[in-house]
Amino acid sequence: MGKTLFLAKGRIKAKAHGYWFTSGGEKAAFGFYPHLKDTEGYPVFPDTQLHGDLRMAARWFLKLNGDEKKEMIIKVFGDEPKAKTRNIPSRLFLTDLTLTNDSKRIWRQERFEIKPRIAIDDKKRTVSEHMLVNMEVAYMEGIELEAGFYLGYFNDEDEFNRAKWLIEGSISLLSGFGQSRSRGYGRAELEIEWAEDERIAYSAIDNSNEKATYLVQADYFLKALINMRNKPVQPGSTQFLPSRYAITEDQVRAWFVRTYHSLFDSWPEYEEMKSLSFSWIYPAWHERDRFFYGIPPAMTTLKNEVGKIRDIVGISQSPKEEEKIDQENFFSTKTKPLPKDYFVTTDNSPSVFRLETERRIRNQIEDNFATAEDGGLFVQELVRKGQYFGGKINLLRKADETFHQRAIFILQNIKPVIGGTIFEPILNIDNDVNINKKGETDNPSGEKPLHYLVVTPIPFDFSLVNYIKASYSKRKDDEVISMDANMINLDTIRRYNTTLRRPKRPEIFIWQGSVIKDEDGIENYKENIISWHGFGDDLELKKQESTKKIEEKVYIDEKKPSTQKRPEYFDSLAKNMTPSQAGILKEFLNRHRSIEDIKRVVEDREEKYKKKQKDEWQKLYEEIKYRCDKDPTGEEMRKFVRFLLEKLFEYWRKDKKVEGERG
Repeated sequence: MGKTLFLAKGRIKAKAHGYWFTSGGEKAAFGFYPHLKDTEGYPVFPDTQLHGDLRMAARWFLKLNGDEKKEMIIKVFGDEPKAKTRNIPSRLFLTDLTLTNDSKRIWRQERFEIKPRIAIDDKKRTVSEHMLVNMEVAYMEGIELEAGFYLGYFNDEDEFNRAKWLIEGSISLLSGFGQSRSRGYGRAELEIEWAEDERIAYSAIDNSNEKATYLVQADYFLKALINMRNKPVQPGSTQFLPSRYAITEDQVRAWFVRTYHSLFDSWPEYEEMKSLSFSWIYPAWHERDRFFYGIPPAMTTLKNEVGKIRDIVGISQSPKEEEKIDQENFFSTKTKPLPKDYFVTTDNSPSVFRLETERRIRNQIEDNFATAEDGGLFVQELVRKGQYFGGKINLLRKADETFHQRAIFILQNIKPVIGGTIFEPILNIDNDVNINKKGETDNPSGEKPLHYLVVTPIPFDFSLVNYIKASYSKRKDDEVISMDANMINLDTIRRYNTTLRRPKRPEIFIWQGSVIKDEDGIENYKENIISWHGFGDDLELKKQESTKKIEEKVYIDEKKPSTQKRPEYFDSLAKNMTPSQAGILKEFLNRHRSIEDIKRVVEDREEKYKKKQKDEWQKLYEEIKYRCDKDPTGEEMRKFVRFLLEKLFEYWRKDKKVEGERG
């Protein structure tokens, strides 16, 4: 018999009053601090701030009840972070505090206001130097917000109930959120709403419908229930903490072992764990109840600034076609491999999608409620709540079915807690796996692919670096065949020794995205490679649902249709536009710049060209300003600028071609 695990769920509700402000976003130019907003332009208040506020209130609550010890605080909120890392993780998982759907319907962008702030020099009694700032505050009167939370897992019911009591009491001591609360900002009436508790006790699974095979394969998908901050172990910048975009095999295995021990009060045996293998779990594409595995793109999959994506492995072309492609690449814009936040699907018609991430400013608070002097202010990257991840699980069946039953139960019923994030699991067991006598999956087609894509790191093997015996392109008759050699991307992994508490020596690996030919010895890396169908093809870039919603939320009227057309002043503009002027327009596509900052630049340049009586430039910036006002998220403006730049590049290509023909 196993133990029972307890998990509480609920929502924190806030009815706001007055002005609120949080500057979790990036600082804009000239001392302007924009309010943190979500992807749709609504104010948002970070989960990390809410977690810190609750921790502070929990201390007060325990002291009021005569409990000066920190044990319960640490069990619920984790220990105090040292160098931005906790030794004991938190069991309280929170979402951002966001507007309810009803409040979004009544929200108006006019509720954002700019208020100046100063700091007074105590000695001179005057404004301190460089301390005039402008804050974008939100007038929140009558607006309702809510944040979801999960509390667990606990394997002791008394401890679980005491943790719920602590959260309930802490909420009663909170009166607001965000910055400048001592000046009356961030006031709210708060309440907590509990959902039904989850009580998970092990029971054997009925697998009578399961095909009796030597190998059980399963699709394992995870949905992030909160923002994911999966910090890498290897050291990085002290001012920027990136997030892993994937969940490693080691992380999944470590979670499984800990959960097994919590549930059964014993550790799984070595031979049992040998029978269970996990793949890396990468971001997945979710569309109409269908899931598509995502993997890192090949280093040969390229994207230009126009937005076209093409893989160039094995592409064959005649000299004329080669010259044509080179001209297109030269004139259209820079062509580069896909960035790290892009992934490709593994279906028969692969496509590309981009992982939605965000960067927020954070600070580490000391006991005196001030930001720590050493590394107290930093920027952290997150993957947004709701993102799906997917991978494979293989379980070799042994004579003893006990471990097999327990493993399936854990994977199906318990929400994984990995990297400080809690996930909703989806396990789909494949009952149609063909197994040969060696316990390996058969290849029904019998066809061997020419190239493989590396999806998990391979320890460096010099035999795979075959540049000596192969070439990257060769000419055969009247054709050029590209990529006849392995395309290797090298990187290092720096693991951490938790026993000695020091970094291990860096190890060199052949990294994800490398392209390897089918040759002798490739079977040694079958767990690290995949036969990908996208080699040599043009690929479509898919858009996430949240991005589609933003694009659908376009403010239009009869005078200004949303369909993009070349402005009547375009030809005059394109003839005289310099690369520097095009570069200013390109900067408007930077999503890290606030719309308010862009509008100030636009207004300055509009006034400048008005004085110079350059009508086409004045009209251009009037159009950009109009689109900024109509769609506060900036998406309509960016679509217009992107369209304009594409047409500009086409115009320049055509103009150069005409000059060449004249020459």
